[in-house]
Amino acid sequence: MLLADEQSLPMRVPFAFDYETFALACLLGLILGAGYEAVRGLRKGFRLGRVMEGVLDFFYTLLFFFGYFILSVARTGSMRAFTLAAMVMGLAAERFTLGRLLMPAFSQIFSIIYLIYDKSLGRLIAKMSQKCHIVFVHIKSKFRNFKKISKKVLKV
Repeated sequence: MLLADEQSLPMRVPFAFDYETFALACLLGLILGAGYEAVRGLRKGFRLGRVMEGVLDFFYTLLFFFGYFILSVARTGSMRAFTLAAMVMGLAAERFTLGRLLMPAFSQIFSIIYLIYDKSLGRLIAKMSQKCHIVFVHIKSKFRNFKKISKKVLKV
């Protein structure tokens, strides 16, 4: 018979394994919560548009469910509701404890990076693109004048 008996493939994992998985899921929730605080700080510091915020939220959601899938299926062999509940508990714990400190810190870091970029590198890039635009318009107008001159018909 091809069916395995319960000794070779047990139907239930031990409770210690469930406790360990629960603790790991809480820890993963804390880490993902800190990651979301970084995303929130990035939004506030860089003043992103609605489309970019949606893209960031989409990728964060994919990361969250990828972590859930790996933790739940790879460790226990099936999708477990207690793993998702533990991850949500970890997220909530991070939000109400570390989140109050991390979000303002990430926001300040990203706004400083944005100001450095805007004041120095951003202006340099803007001036360079303005110069390139002037040169391109000048070359384009010369090319148009050359085409007009070359298309004149000689009268005999």
